Amino acid sequence: MEASKAVISVLRNISKELRKSTLQKRAVNNVTLRHVLNEYRKYETTEQRTCRAKQEMQFLAQTYHCYLNSSRLYRELHNRYYGKGERGVEETARLLGFEIRKK
Repeated sequence: MEASKAVISVLRNISKELRKSTLQKRAVNNVTLRHVLNEYRKYETTEQRTCRAKQEMQFLAQTYHCYLNSSRLYRELHNRYYGKGERGVEETARLLGFEIRKK
């Protein structure tokens, strides 16, 4: 029971990250999510029959979720801080969280 809750939690997190990274509001239409779900179904019963690690599919899903989350955060940081040419003093201060007092 605990393992199935963990699996569902990881799948929900992957679905959220895919929804955030694409313009599609419904993750069901996403080809990537369908592939992940098919892989889960494919290895659901064979996990005990083959010489795979017991939680290998869950580990791969958690790794994929971490990758999606990190990629999204990288894009956000890159878009925020990437050089857009010469910046003024006020804009640089605001970017770093400072305020310039006006006289």
